[in-house]
Amino acid sequence: MPIYKAPVDEILFLLNDVFGIARYNNLPGFADVSPDVLEPILAEAAKLSEEVVQPLNRSGDEQGCTRHGDGSVTTP
Repeated sequence: MPIYKAPVDEILFLLNDVFGIARYNNLPGFADVSPDVLEPILAEAAKLSEEVVQPLNRSGDEQGCTRHGDGSVTTP
């Protein structure tokens, strides 16, 4: 089973260095986005995707979908 490691450092690089997210702090919703808030949010999202979402893919890969005669599809 492949192990997924969320690219938190790469996302932070893109947001901070490439897109310059700090430039948008005058827009509604962006005023509260600072590096000390953004990094923990991305870290928790990474933990959720690595520990909860990614293991769910295994059952889908092993069992696959089932197509029924009436055209409906059942997922694992």
